[in-house]
Amino acid sequence: MFVLRSRRQLLPHQTLKFDIKRYNKTGSILPSTKPLYSWLGEYGPAIPVKSNDIELLLEPRQFYQRLIDMCDRSKHRIVWSSLYLGTGELEKELVAALKRAKSRGVDITILLDYYRGLRGGENSCTILRDLIGNSTRVALFHAPIVYGYRRHQIFGRLREALGVQHSKIYVGDNDVIISGANLSENYFTTRQDRSIFVPQNEKLSDFLCKFIEIIVRSSFEVNSHGEANWCHDIKYPFSSKSRAVRFVQSLALQLKSFINNSKTSVLRTNRIDDDDHKSSKQQSNTVIYPLLQSAIMNIQYESNAVLRLLSETHSDDQFYLASGYFNPPYDLTDRLIAARAHRSLLIASPQANGWWGARQHLASFIPLMYVNRSRDFLTEITKIRDEFIQVRQYNREGFSFHGKGLWLYPNNSQHPSLTVIGSSNFSERSWIRDLELQFAIVTQDPELQAQLHCERERLWAHSEAVTSQSIENLNNTKVPFWIKSVAPYIRSFF
Repeated sequence: MFVLRSRRQLLPHQTLKFDIKRYNKTGSILPSTKPLYSWLGEYGPAIPVKSNDIELLLEPRQFYQRLIDMCDRSKHRIVWSSLYLGTGELEKELVAALKRAKSRGVDITILLDYYRGLRGGENSCTILRDLIGNSTRVALFHAPIVYGYRRHQIFGRLREALGVQHSKIYVGDNDVIISGANLSENYFTTRQDRSIFVPQNEKLSDFLCKFIEIIVRSSFEVNSHGEANWCHDIKYPFSSKSRAVRFVQSLALQLKSFINNSKTSVLRTNRIDDDDHKSSKQQSNTVIYPLLQSAIMNIQYESNAVLRLLSETHSDDQFYLASGYFNPPYDLTDRLIAARAHRSLLIASPQANGWWGARQHLASFIPLMYVNRSRDFLTEITKIRDEFIQVRQYNREGFSFHGKGLWLYPNNSQHPSLTVIGSSNFSERSWIRDLELQFAIVTQDPELQAQLHCERERLWAHSEAVTSQSIENLNNTKVPFWIKSVAPYIRSFF
């Protein structure tokens, strides 16, 4: 159950085959009777959205203001999931907004990670404790890989390295913010991430609230003193490996059943809605597919979908991928190198890395771990002389880079038809350790496509190309020999 995949393992659909049926004799693209990328429905429910209502939150302050507005406008429920809540002044203003919502009778549920939420004397739980009670719950999900002796012999942030609850979802009534950002001051001011606001979508909001509720029921409850307690009927699952395995099996079964039932339920209601819309000629042209990832539970919908997207690209496609923590697993590295599309990757420079300037001695070397991994990747590209793949470094003065996602431009199009956004960094640890939730957004709406294109260009505008030879010189950094030596053994923690 706890064996983590870290070597090359190709799935059946990952073999590269030229799809001759896609082209007619003149070489042009054949029209398809199926919706674009409809196979994503194998991995998550196809939730239709009104594309003209979607708002891209391009700057950190917009993300923060939407959270405040959500608190002030919600009438029935606020359901949030994040890695942690910070303790600065902006976070306190956010908690004050939550208190105002509670005073109006709004039910509030907040899900955070166990160890990250309890880190430090003043932490996420202490700042929320006055809010807890009656209609407000705060839950901490404990990664099931941290059990038995590991809970006592591994200290501090090292326990977080084993695995965390990493999904970032913010629901207020039927409004949804899909994001990669945590609830912390730097994400509200100077850390560049991606966020999308989807208003008044009952299907999406209900799906996310039900998902969070499943995790909450398998999490620690925080009391009004800021303490975390296990308050469920099942026995405490983290005292031994056998109990942790049973806990994982039970939670995995719940999540898989939920995803499968959601796919069936949404498909049924979509057919009814389509029949209604056909008469009014208002069929939806944008669909969101939630993609869950937790390898520890043998749930790999996000990774399978991304690998399949890459394996099915063609020479007339453009594929863009961004990650603030670039450390792709072996199978993703293989797909990125083997893909036929023109590929451009955006990574954080060491100075834009979220760990830059860390005070702890070992933590201060983490940006160099990513420099080392990026250089290895660039070296592989150099060996095969692939001129259709480029790596660029994000470096914006005063900003760190936490942006993550992908954009796919099919058939020489000027704008993307698909983007993936959410919590995952497309990294080794994202795909084999953490609990992640990504969202594939597929649209045929020209206006939304243009907005997604502009969003991507804004990010790439703060970057410059790097090579295996230039990456260390460009950043005025030298990767120590000991990092190069230990990196292969600890790469799954980053």
